[in-house]
Amino acid sequence: MKLMILSSRFPYPLEKGDKLRLYHQIRGLSRTHEVVLLALSEHQISQEHQDHLLQFCKKVYVIPISKWNFLSQLTNGLFGSRPFQVLYFYHNRVKRKIKEIALVENPDHVFCQLIRTTEYGRNLPFAKTVDYMDAFSNGMAKRVTKAPAILRPFYKMETNKLAEYEKDIYKDFDNHIIISAQDKELLGVNYNAEIRVLPNGIDQEYFSFKERNENCTYDYIFIGNMGYLPNIEAAIFIAKRVMPQIWMKFPDAKLLIAGARPTASVKALENDKISVSGWMEDIRDAYYNGKIFIAPLFTGIGQQNKILEAMSTGVPCITTKMVNNAIGAVNGESILIAETAADFANQAIKLRMNQQLAKSIALQAKEKILSKYHWEQHVNQLSEILTSTKDFDIRP
Repeated sequence: MKLMILSSRFPYPLEKGDKLRLYHQIRGLSRTHEVVLLALSEHQISQEHQDHLLQFCKKVYVIPISKWNFLSQLTNGLFGSRPFQVLYFYHNRVKRKIKEIALVENPDHVFCQLIRTTEYGRNLPFAKTVDYMDAFSNGMAKRVTKAPAILRPFYKMETNKLAEYEKDIYKDFDNHIIISAQDKELLGVNYNAEIRVLPNGIDQEYFSFKERNENCTYDYIFIGNMGYLPNIEAAIFIAKRVMPQIWMKFPDAKLLIAGARPTASVKALENDKISVSGWMEDIRDAYYNGKIFIAPLFTGIGQQNKILEAMSTGVPCITTKMVNNAIGAVNGESILIAETAADFANQAIKLRMNQQLAKSIALQAKEKILSKYHWEQHVNQLSEILTSTKDFDIRP
């Protein structure tokens, strides 16, 4: 089958969750299907990165978009029905270009990753699948109360528009997938029984398991895209509210905050006990140099790849119930749950004091939880969904 994939970002390198998911989907689907990638990008993509994707794709089209285009869309965003999350990536010129490419490529199926690309795909005369990935509307709703008072009306407006848009595009696609059962329920689509849950996987060979020892550089680590608001909030929460309590018990405890695009507020957290690494060529260096993973995420959505990677590499994890709902680990056996700064500090202290407990949690996470998260398994399910659509005769 010839599959045309529309992406709001070029899915390489793998510094963001949506890129990671699509990258592995492309790599897996390319084994049995011909893949043509159309990736929007507001940055120039190096030939090296394009060549990397050409290992799996028959063709790669990089379609430039300007972030300044968003300014021209502000009026539409304020008075129209489409959410800013969609308008930021939308332009009539790009829509014409994508339609032109689609008619030339004549695919059997169009796959839209995220609702950001659905305006380009929803009216194309081919069988179509949308990967909502996350319940965007719910993620935006969680940010309303934390937004500055002057911005809350705009966040509320965006939340409502996202919710309506998620429902509206349903009718234009043959298949619908999402990352977790939790996000499926939060999506609020009337026909959500027909939305298939396809979790992320983990490359367990790449993120191989290693037992921790006293030679680890950092007692605690937090890893993620540090330009993403929930991760920024989590890093600040750890540094300012959790670590001071830990330092009362262990004055020498060290924390690593690792990940691409750290904001000024994240960089400002660095001191003699807190390191902020920024981009790392091999993120495994961060996992293997940490004893305990702390992830106080309260406003994010979807499935946290960082937790799966930590579990796979042997780092015992402490996170919130909301995060674990999308993973399904057993509290006290393969993960520890915390909701307040005091909870996180107490759990972090407990794991450092009880190395046997830390080792047990790490082993059970690897053996019992990650057995459910294989890219090959989930990509095979995706392939079955795509090939089950029979409307190929609607092509021009």
